This record gives sequence, C-alpha cells and structure tokens, in this order.
Amino acid sequence: MYAAVLEVLHALALLDRFTVRNHLCFTYFLRDYHNRHDLSVLFDRCRKKRNSLVYYGKLLTAAEVEQRTQDTYTLLHELSLILEAHA
Repeated sequence: MYAAVLEVLHALALLDRFTVRNHLCFTYFLRDYHNRHDLSVLFDRCRKKRNSLVYYGKLLTAAEVEQRTQDTYTLLHELSLILEAHA
C-alpha cells in the first residue's frame, strides 16, 4: 500500500514539475507546496514505520498495522482528490 501512495505522489510531483529523489522530501512537498500539513504528517508516520520494518526489522503490532492501513487509505483518497483538481 505504501508503494501505491508513492506512485501517486510521484505522479503529483511530476504534474507540479518537481523531481523528488527520496521519500522524506514528499513530506515537505505535501506540507510546503500543497499546504497539506495533515497529509504530510500521515505520510511521514507511514514512512517511518515502513523504514523501521524494512531497514531495522522492527515488527509492528496489530494495532499499528491497522492504523497505518487506515492512514494509507486516507492518503490515497486525499491524494486522488488533489490529482483530480489538476485535471
């Protein structure tokens, strides 16, 4: 699911003529360019949890998985609205 959010963020960045080279920059892209602090916080939480899992092997609790899944659905929905506004 995180990968889907990244794909949408890359598409949005391209539409806005930005080149984003790392995931952390998307946090600032959402916050500063799109004025969506709420989405930047959600994305950053998901990014940090993913990094903890992928790079450090830290396991997530069932509650954390449920929360990150919900956050990801929220991100995908809100980002799709932003993309539609570009059309």
